[in-house]
Amino acid sequence: MLEAHGDAAAAPAAGPSPDAQPATIDADALRQRQFTQALAAATPRVFVTPALIAMNVVVFVAMVAAGASWINPTPDLLIRWGAGYGPLTTHGQWWRLLTAMFIHIGLVHLLMNMFVLWSIGMVTERLFGNVGFVALYLGAGLAGSLTSLIWHPLAAAAGASGAIFGLYGGLFGFLLIRRASIPTDTMVMLAKSGSYFIVANLLYGVFAKQVDVSAHLGGFVAGIPLGCALAVPLAADLAARIQRSVLVAVSSAALAGMVAVRIPTIDDWEAGLKRLARTEQESATLYDAALAKVRSGAITVEEFARVVDGTLLPKWNAERTAITRLRIPEPQRTAARRLGDYMSLKAEAWHLTAEGLRTGNAATIQNGNVKLEAALQALQVVRPDANSMNRLGQLRVARAQAEAFAAEMQQLAAVEKHGVKVFNDSLVSLNAGRISADQFANAIDTQVLRPWNAEREKLSSLTAPPGQEDAAKTIVKYMSLRSEAWLLTSQGIRANDQGLIQKGAAKQAEAVNLAKSVGAARTP
Repeated sequence: MLEAHGDAAAAPAAGPSPDAQPATIDADALRQRQFTQALAAATPRVFVTPALIAMNVVVFVAMVAAGASWINPTPDLLIRWGAGYGPLTTHGQWWRLLTAMFIHIGLVHLLMNMFVLWSIGMVTERLFGNVGFVALYLGAGLAGSLTSLIWHPLAAAAGASGAIFGLYGGLFGFLLIRRASIPTDTMVMLAKSGSYFIVANLLYGVFAKQVDVSAHLGGFVAGIPLGCALAVPLAADLAARIQRSVLVAVSSAALAGMVAVRIPTIDDWEAGLKRLARTEQESATLYDAALAKVRSGAITVEEFARVVDGTLLPKWNAERTAITRLRIPEPQRTAARRLGDYMSLKAEAWHLTAEGLRTGNAATIQNGNVKLEAALQALQVVRPDANSMNRLGQLRVARAQAEAFAAEMQQLAAVEKHGVKVFNDSLVSLNAGRISADQFANAIDTQVLRPWNAEREKLSSLTAPPGQEDAAKTIVKYMSLRSEAWLLTSQGIRANDQGLIQKGAAKQAEAVNLAKSVGAARTP
């Protein structure tokens, strides 16, 4: 007989142990682990993202080693290294659509893009696979480059931003197609972070003019359908994923090519402006040198006209035609038309000046000055320049002086006509015995000499227009001689002194000869 020992015999039967209870299963955590395992199984090695980062860094280091600024490299240098630039891209260098993705505008630009590429690239490369990730990155980058080319054809475009925005677009595309394969928490986290990144960068781009928002939008929008097309199940066969990725890559490249061939050819506006500046400098130097020679008597006015019409104007007009025919977008096209107007007016100014000098026509020369003033006014609209503005001010002052001088010359002609009439009429009356010698002298003093000398004083106080200073002095001298002639004649008749009358006749002859020299003067 078995006996119980101690209190064990009286102990009740033991209940179930707490450690033996079944564990509660966390479905979300399990799904997350399964998703992480599926990602790792689908894409065991992530190497494209680090390779892209390395390529961008190597290119930037090479640029800096070659002399580029690590803070803000110049547009010309960026273009030499492969940045997108409409005038070169649309003239056959389509490879720039790809190379632009690996060029960055300073260290800050590079670091920001590479940080974001590392953050989003590690996830998206596992989602789409290595080959699919390449197809998404390059396809979206091409779309960003094309959008930038269309939107900013004359700007140097560089950076990986379009491709990186395309990764976010691809992520959204994957979420649209394969949302059931991604845990809710992960999907919400990816959607939120992607949305924050897109909105923040777009808002920043609105206020920062150097940010190419068009490339960002183009890359993001293109990334969505690419992501949808590449969104195969994570458990899909590797060969099937690669086949899908290659098909998407070929299709996106073909579509990019179709878009590219429809983009209008863009000519190089900046190069055209630089070429025009060289032509303008050469033309101005040639014109000024020839004008100095004709003023010094080194060449004749006919030779000066041949230099202007035969050498200067043909090249100038050819450049004007080239500028106005450039295939460029607005507002550059409007600027080109205005430059063409300026160049036409300046060509007319040069021709009129040469023609005025050749023919001795002061009015033609003045018309040339008016055309030059209009040319500089047209230039200020499209290309404001302090030197041109100063020159325009000088021309306006000279024109005002010329107009005042011309008006005074007309007044002089009227005063002279009146004086000659009074003198001749008085002389006829004297010879006819209708007036005395004293009456004749008084008429000459009051009706001829007084207004004539007043006009002479007024003319001598005027500032002569540029280039007509000598002529103005000669005219004043002519008026003095004419005044002396009238005065001596008047005094001789009053005193019945033939010597004074002969001196008056000599002064009159001297005045006439001087007037002929003024009429023959050719002054630019």
